[in-house]
Order: sequence, then structure tokens, then C-alpha cells
Amino acid sequence: MKDWLPIFAALGVTLRGRGPWLSGRCPFHDDHSPSFSANRTTGSWRCWSGCGSGSVFDLAARLRGIPFGEAVRLVADIAGVPMNPPPRRRSGPPRMWGTWR
Repeated sequence: MKDWLPIFAALGVTLRGRGPWLSGRCPFHDDHSPSFSANRTTGSWRCWSGCGSGSVFDLAARLRGIPFGEAVRLVADIAGVPMNPPPRRRSGPPRMWGTWR
């Protein structure tokens, strides 16, 4: 993505500023001044009060209390990016390539 700001907004984080780094109040603690920064071009974030940092996927997982894989699907859904289902595993014993002698 070129701009992650709509994803942050859809997750409920209000950000302000210009340029790639934006700031706002941290969604993880009672914040009286902006201590949360997010990069609109990389999708990374950081709370300067010590709540953590990571990607927009980590943020979605922490905010919603869901596993990382589910957070990836949530962000993809918000962004309108289709995700292919995982490949099916074969049942039965592993396939042997050649014969053993």
C-alpha cells in the first residue's frame, strides 16, 4: 500500500500531521498528549510512552485481541485486498520421490 492512514483510521486511531510520520493519542493508555506515532508509508507505529511498537498488523491484533493471522485478514479486508485461501494439505502418508533399495 502507498498510504496506510485509512487502515489506522479504520482501526480507530486518530492521527494528525504532515509527511510520513503522524502523531496522535495512544489507543492503549490514557493519553493527555500525543505519544503515538505512525508512519503512513510503511504502516509502522510506536508509542513513546512504552506501550510498544510494530506494524499495522500488530496494532490490529493488539487492539482487537485476535491472533496475528486473523489481523492480517482483517487488514486485508479493510484495504479491499483479496486473500487466497491457504493450500489444502494432502491426507495420508508423505509422498516418496523414487524407490528405496
